[in-house]
Amino acid sequence: MFDRVCSLRQKRPFTGAVVTRQPGNGLSTLMYFFLPKLIAQGHPVVIHTGVSVHLFYFGSVYTTSSTEFSGACLPYSTLEDHPPMWALFDSHKFSLKPEGITSSVIFPVHFTSPVPERFNTWVKLRKGAIFGLRLLTRTELI
Repeated sequence: MFDRVCSLRQKRPFTGAVVTRQPGNGLSTLMYFFLPKLIAQGHPVVIHTGVSVHLFYFGSVYTTSSTEFSGACLPYSTLEDHPPMWALFDSHKFSLKPEGITSSVIFPVHFTSPVPERFNTWVKLRKGAIFGLRLLTRTELI
Protein backbone atom coordinates (compact mmCIF):
# COMPACT_ATOMS: atom_id res chain seq x y z
CA MET A 1 0.00 0.00 0.00
CA PHE A 2 2.85 2.36 0.83
CA ASP A 3 4.31 1.99 -2.66
CA ARG A 4 0.90 2.55 -4.29
CA VAL A 5 0.31 5.77 -2.36
CA CYS A 6 3.86 7.00 -3.09
CA SER A 7 3.30 6.27 -6.77
CA LEU A 8 0.06 8.27 -6.70
CA ARG A 9 1.86 11.24 -5.13
CA GLN A 10 4.55 11.05 -7.80
CA LYS A 11 2.02 10.94 -10.65
CA ARG A 12 -0.64 13.27 -9.21
CA PRO A 13 0.96 15.38 -6.43
CA PHE A 14 -1.99 17.74 -5.99
CA THR A 15 -4.54 15.00 -5.24
CA GLY A 16 -4.41 12.75 -2.18
CA ALA A 17 -5.43 9.29 -1.05
CA VAL A 18 -7.99 7.66 1.21
CA VAL A 19 -7.11 4.26 2.64
CA THR A 20 -10.18 2.44 3.96
CA ARG A 21 -10.77 -0.78 5.84
CA GLN A 22 -13.25 -1.93 8.43
CA PRO A 23 -12.50 -0.60 11.96
CA GLY A 24 -10.23 -2.76 14.09
CA ASN A 25 -8.26 -4.15 11.16
CA GLY A 26 -5.01 -2.20 11.44
CA LEU A 27 -5.56 1.15 9.71
CA SER A 28 -4.00 3.16 12.53
CA THR A 29 -1.06 0.76 12.57
CA LEU A 30 -0.69 1.20 8.81
CA MET A 31 -0.62 4.97 9.23
CA TYR A 32 2.16 4.64 11.82
CA PHE A 33 3.98 2.35 9.37
CA PHE A 34 3.93 5.18 6.79
CA LEU A 35 5.34 7.75 9.24
CA PRO A 36 8.92 6.47 9.76
CA LYS A 37 9.25 5.41 6.13
CA LEU A 38 8.40 8.94 4.96
CA ILE A 39 10.66 10.56 7.57
CA ALA A 40 13.51 8.23 6.58
CA GLN A 41 13.07 9.40 2.97
CA GLY A 42 13.48 13.01 4.13
CA HIS A 43 9.86 14.18 3.78
CA PRO A 44 8.21 16.61 6.19
CA VAL A 45 5.18 14.79 7.61
CA VAL A 46 2.12 16.09 9.43
CA ILE A 47 0.22 13.49 11.42
CA HIS A 48 -3.31 14.22 12.69
CA THR A 49 -4.75 11.74 15.16
CA GLY A 50 -8.05 13.47 15.88
CA VAL A 51 -6.66 14.49 19.27
CA SER A 52 -3.54 16.38 18.26
CA VAL A 53 -1.44 17.41 15.28
CA HIS A 54 2.30 16.75 15.01
CA LEU A 55 4.68 17.98 12.33
CA PHE A 56 7.90 16.02 11.82
CA TYR A 57 9.99 18.65 10.09
CA PHE A 58 13.68 18.13 9.34
CA GLY A 59 14.73 16.87 12.78
CA SER A 60 12.18 18.80 14.84
CA VAL A 61 8.66 17.98 15.99
CA TYR A 62 5.98 20.66 16.34
CA THR A 63 2.81 19.77 18.22
CA THR A 64 -0.58 21.29 18.89
CA SER A 65 -3.53 19.94 20.84
CA SER A 66 -5.92 21.43 18.32
CA THR A 67 -8.18 18.99 16.52
CA GLU A 68 -8.39 21.31 13.51
CA PHE A 69 -5.64 21.05 10.95
CA SER A 70 -4.29 24.40 9.79
CA GLY A 71 -1.00 26.15 9.29
CA ALA A 72 -1.13 27.52 12.86
CA CYS A 73 0.87 24.59 14.28
CA LEU A 74 3.57 24.82 11.63
CA PRO A 75 6.88 26.71 11.81
CA TYR A 76 5.97 29.12 8.98
CA SER A 77 3.21 31.69 8.87
CA THR A 78 1.25 30.04 6.05
CA LEU A 79 1.09 26.60 4.52
CA GLU A 80 2.27 28.01 1.20
CA ASP A 81 5.64 28.88 2.80
CA HIS A 82 6.37 25.19 3.46
CA PRO A 83 8.12 22.69 1.24
CA PRO A 84 5.80 19.93 -0.04
CA MET A 85 4.75 17.65 2.79
CA TRP A 86 2.72 14.58 3.52
CA ALA A 87 -0.26 14.76 5.87
CA LEU A 88 -1.45 11.53 7.48
CA PHE A 89 -4.93 11.60 9.02
CA ASP A 90 -6.40 8.94 11.31
CA SER A 91 -10.10 9.72 11.53
CA HIS A 92 -12.33 6.91 12.65
CA LYS A 93 -14.40 9.28 14.77
CA PHE A 94 -14.49 12.51 12.78
CA SER A 95 -14.94 13.79 9.25
CA LEU A 96 -11.95 15.43 7.62
CA LYS A 97 -12.86 18.98 6.71
CA PRO A 98 -11.36 20.24 3.46
CA GLU A 99 -10.25 23.65 4.78
CA GLY A 100 -6.93 22.41 6.14
CA ILE A 101 -6.00 20.19 3.23
CA THR A 102 -6.71 22.28 0.14
CA SER A 103 -3.18 23.67 0.05
CA SER A 104 -1.13 22.42 -2.88
CA VAL A 105 1.87 21.80 -0.59
CA ILE A 106 -0.07 19.11 1.32
CA PHE A 107 -0.50 15.55 0.04
CA PRO A 108 -3.19 14.13 2.34
CA VAL A 109 -3.45 10.42 3.13
CA HIS A 110 -6.64 9.76 5.06
CA PHE A 111 -6.90 6.46 6.99
CA THR A 112 -10.53 5.80 7.85
CA SER A 113 -13.32 3.26 7.88
CA PRO A 114 -15.39 3.09 4.67
CA VAL A 115 -17.86 5.85 5.59
CA PRO A 116 -17.96 8.15 2.52
CA GLU A 117 -19.22 11.15 4.53
CA ARG A 118 -15.81 11.28 6.21
CA PHE A 119 -13.89 11.90 3.01
CA ASN A 120 -16.19 12.60 0.03
CA THR A 121 -15.93 16.40 0.22
CA TRP A 122 -12.15 16.68 0.12
CA VAL A 123 -11.74 13.75 -2.32
CA LYS A 124 -14.02 15.53 -4.80
CA LEU A 125 -12.18 18.83 -4.35
CA ARG A 126 -8.75 17.30 -4.90
CA LYS A 127 -9.74 14.42 -7.19
CA GLY A 128 -8.16 12.01 -4.71
CA ALA A 129 -7.89 8.24 -5.01
CA ILE A 130 -9.62 5.75 -2.73
CA PHE A 131 -7.86 2.51 -1.80
CA GLY A 132 -9.98 -0.12 -0.05
CA LEU A 133 -8.16 -2.84 1.85
CA ARG A 134 -9.66 -6.29 2.29
CA LEU A 135 -10.67 -7.61 5.70
CA LEU A 136 -8.07 -9.64 7.54
CA THR A 137 -8.77 -13.33 8.00
CA ARG A 138 -8.93 -14.94 11.44
CA THR A 139 -5.54 -16.57 10.82
CA GLU A 140 -3.94 -13.22 9.93
CA LEU A 141 -5.34 -11.65 13.09
CA ILE A 142 -3.87 -14.37 15.31
